Amino acid sequence: MKGFVNTNTRTSHKLFHCLKFMSNSLNLMPGQKYKVIKTFVDFDHLTHPIGETWTFVETNFLPYESGLTLHVLQEDLPAVYRLRWTHEDQAEIVSHFMDYVEQC
Repeated sequence: MKGFVNTNTRTSHKLFHCLKFMSNSLNLMPGQKYKVIKTFVDFDHLTHPIGETWTFVETNFLPYESGLTLHVLQEDLPAVYRLRWTHEDQAEIVSHFMDYVEQC
């Protein structure tokens, strides 16, 4: 078919890069220890106070819920913190996460 463009490949490629960015959108480095410098509350209503420390493991992004799961080690034990990237929830925190934590 002349002039046919397979948009599925382009769409899949764009989606892959979008999801890859979103899953690493916090710009945290695996294995790096971080300290909370501005208190925030996550999706599960857990308060993360100034001074809290943990080691970053990875993030997962769930596009159908705009959910961002942060996997960390806190006191050498696995922990999961959930954020929701919507205006009603934690979009401000996710968009400016490095204002809330710093490497230590």
